[in-house]
Amino acid sequence: MLCTLALAGGKEGCKKTLQDIFGQLNGADIDKASSKAFQWFESRTADPVVAGQPTFRLVDVDFAVRVGTLYAQGDVVRQNDPQAVKWFRLGAERGSALAESRLGEMYYLGRGVPKDYGQAFSWFQQSAQHGDVFGERDLGFAYLQGVGVAKDEPRAVEWLRKAADRGDPVGQSLLALCYASGTGVQRDEAQAAQLYEKAAEKGNMLALNNSAWLYATSQDTTVRNPAKALEYASSAVKLSHETNPDILDTLAEAYYTQGDYDDAIKAEEKALTLKPHEPSFKERLAKYQQAKAARDK
Repeated sequence: MLCTLALAGGKEGCKKTLQDIFGQLNGADIDKASSKAFQWFESRTADPVVAGQPTFRLVDVDFAVRVGTLYAQGDVVRQNDPQAVKWFRLGAERGSALAESRLGEMYYLGRGVPKDYGQAFSWFQQSAQHGDVFGERDLGFAYLQGVGVAKDEPRAVEWLRKAADRGDPVGQSLLALCYASGTGVQRDEAQAAQLYEKAAEKGNMLALNNSAWLYATSQDTTVRNPAKALEYASSAVKLSHETNPDILDTLAEAYYTQGDYDDAIKAEEKALTLKPHEPSFKERLAKYQQAKAARDK
């Protein structure tokens, strides 16, 4: 949930804004331009007349978040996590709820700053209380996993529901996981499936993988759907470029539920090449091999 940072306002909008300010610069020149832009931004925010203008929050503070995001992602400019943190902090200290969530993510991941779950939780909480959907999702995740705070599953569900109701696919996926496992809420696989479907429609890889696993393994005949399990698992594998062993493991189980033991074995073997010491992978590979042997007798 927290391994990638989504662009605030869209990649093209960020790219255009950055180029308007920095011009066609490369390498060290961009860093120099960034330093000048940062000083310019600080001088504007120090001016109470400027900071009090209605457009300040909408334009200047959001600009800081966008520049920070570009530095964090590294696809338009060279990745520079300390620079990203600097810009996120500038936006957060000047009232951007989105910047608060982004800064919390950097503390959670230990990118550009030492890993600090307490700081991560603090920024997530501020962002959520200020109404940012990513902050709501991240705060729910923090309560779910005990990141910088004692685990509190009902509170996790409360915040994840806020994000899910606003259409955040990661929030929907995490809330679905709670329903599927009965974490902080009464177990309800049908509700989990509905939430996963909403997130999967947006192409969310987590939702595609987890819904595929649910459809393949559920004992509820109203939920179990081997054909959809294979469809979603295949889509998740494509999105991951076959580099995620857990998703390959899901694909193997989807093949198994279809009675395709040969492809199940191949997929599980791929998963094991990426994660060779995972006991559950070895157990499932043995299950598929035994099923194949019984069929071929």
